[in-house]
Amino acid sequence: MEASQRVDIVAQTAKMALVFELKMLSKDEADPETKKMELLESALEQAKTKGYAEKYSNESEEVHTIGIVFDEKTRKVACWKMMDE
Repeated sequence: MEASQRVDIVAQTAKMALVFELKMLSKDEADPETKKMELLESALEQAKTKGYAEKYSNESEEVHTIGIVFDEKTRKVACWKMMDE
């Protein structure tokens, strides 16, 4: 069960909206390199499927969806990717 059915973070101006979907890489993950890429794709797919960016397309000229995976062990960004809408 997901904790929320809404976008994690949005930064918006009249010209641009940045829609962020965040995932966490577990510190106990056996294959962290593979898992972080799976989580990244999952974040972008979730944002696309749920239509998170569509909500902002009428309010901003540009809308970008950004998936970010945080590493629980290092407490840093493990990877990120931007998908244009």
